[in-house]
Amino acid sequence: MGPLHDYRFPGDEAIYHALNGLDWPWLFSLSRLFSNRTFEIGLALLVVVYVFIRHRRLGLATLVLTVLSITVNDRLGAAVLKPGFARQRPCYALAPDKVHQGEPVAHSGSLPSSHASNAFAAALPLSLGAPELGPLIYAIATLVALSRVQLGVHWPSDVGVGAVVGTLVAGALLTLWRAARKRLGDPGPKSESGVE
Repeated sequence: MGPLHDYRFPGDEAIYHALNGLDWPWLFSLSRLFSNRTFEIGLALLVVVYVFIRHRRLGLATLVLTVLSITVNDRLGAAVLKPGFARQRPCYALAPDKVHQGEPVAHSGSLPSSHASNAFAAALPLSLGAPELGPLIYAIATLVALSRVQLGVHWPSDVGVGAVVGTLVAGALLTLWRAARKRLGDPGPKSESGVE
């Protein structure tokens, strides 16, 4: 990755300081939990297991689409978007006394936030596999995104763009999945969820 640049969008710094300025130990602990990859993967697996138990035939499609969405999205962010935007993280752009950094982070591109992007890439197939859990799944994805700002390692626009990119990647893969199944003459299980 080439040199990183410090640029901000309207409202970025104000929202960043409002969230990152909440210097409460319990909030930092909660943010660290929602930023923990093992915790995030564990929650996703719990939803997939739930889908296998509750909706049976949707389980495999939910699992495959979730793994594909996260994998494609993560590679797109790391190999294309972060180097392309070449944006400096706020914890490196701002003076040390202006940041409450809650965890160590690499001096790598900030835009988009991989945590936020992957959380929303997973949220779409998981919420389609278990629509009754949709609001909870999206609430958790939002908490993952906000935790990155609260910990001081991303600008608010990093997580906003990440959420949009993750959703678009998952939506594109879902469309391709449906088209492939239709082409193969397999309509998939009948469901109201949209995962087939």
